[in-house]
Amino acid sequence: MVEQYVNSGYSRAIMSLLRCWWTSLYLWVMMHAAGTLFVVNESWNEGFLWNLRKPDKLFFFDPLSVDTFGEVWTVVMIAAVLGGVYRTCGCRLVGSGTLGRIGRKPRLQNLWFCAPYIGAIGGCWIFSTFLLARHMFTRELSHTSMNLYAKLIFALLFKILVMANMTSVVLRAYVKVMELAMNWNRGHSSDLNFGERLRLILHN
Repeated sequence: MVEQYVNSGYSRAIMSLLRCWWTSLYLWVMMHAAGTLFVVNESWNEGFLWNLRKPDKLFFFDPLSVDTFGEVWTVVMIAAVLGGVYRTCGCRLVGSGTLGRIGRKPRLQNLWFCAPYIGAIGGCWIFSTFLLARHMFTRELSHTSMNLYAKLIFALLFKILVMANMTSVVLRAYVKVMELAMNWNRGHSSDLNFGERLRLILHN
């Protein structure tokens, strides 16, 4: 006989904390991906009469990984995003409860807490992508191999995918929050906690 599954009283709280951690890690990775710089290194062999140019190489560099202030500011902005989403949704932080104890009216004005993160990731992406595009379109064809151009194209595709992913997440989150507000106005309520709301808003 198959035993019936019994839901533990702490399972929703644990899953909520894990989803908060996963969301924070995702936002942290996306910030670093948007800020990654791709740099073409030019080097020369010095000779007695003339210098010989070596093949150019493409390197990537993450400025945030060596900037303590940048890392701290990134963590603060991620905390502001989570806090803004939590205050907007009006749900419980962890655990579960009855519909009578849950369902505070969504406060859409708290979405402004997400603005610093969105502005920072957009600024990092624009700056790093501009430098990458300058490397691509201002190089001399005689000094650039097809292998290097292929790497530059893949780097640009990586940047485009990062922005496409982040844009889709922001738009989906906005639509989900607006849907939550409309459901509240229709008299619908929910017993989802914060972690479950994050899954619905950001990861579905």
